[in-house]
Amino acid sequence: MNDFNYYKSKEIYREKYYQMPKVFFTNEKYMDLSNDAKIAYMLLKDRFDYSVKNNWVDSDDNIFFIFTVEELMKLLQCREGKVSKIKKELEKAGLLKQKRGRVNKRDGKIESMPNLLYLGKPEVTNQDVFKIMEEEDNTDTTVIAKIANTAK
Repeated sequence: MNDFNYYKSKEIYREKYYQMPKVFFTNEKYMDLSNDAKIAYMLLKDRFDYSVKNNWVDSDDNIFFIFTVEELMKLLQCREGKVSKIKKELEKAGLLKQKRGRVNKRDGKIESMPNLLYLGKPEVTNQDVFKIMEEEDNTDTTVIAKIANTAK
């Protein structure tokens, strides 16, 4: 009898998740962000974390990353105009900054590099921390109450 469910090396990526900042649901500044913008932020944050590992920093020690419009279009399943709108929404909320990519001229050909992207840290107020903790406490209490009621 072998009922133990082992993790297999080929399956480890099944449990990789994107993380959504809870403050997007507590802080008035982010409550009006579209769901597309929130999802895009998660995708951008994941790429940002890769840049941290690879020490991609500019001359001011700011971490940058590259995420092409085409990549975002594919992941978000939308057109270029929608990606542009999402990026502008994130910029307006102070969560994204773009620095124009360089244009290189080689052998008479013009080659443009993708924009460098900088991710902004979401602002978290004391009130946000309280709301998040309260929400977590309420969830715990609600779950325990439901379990107690179903056990009767």
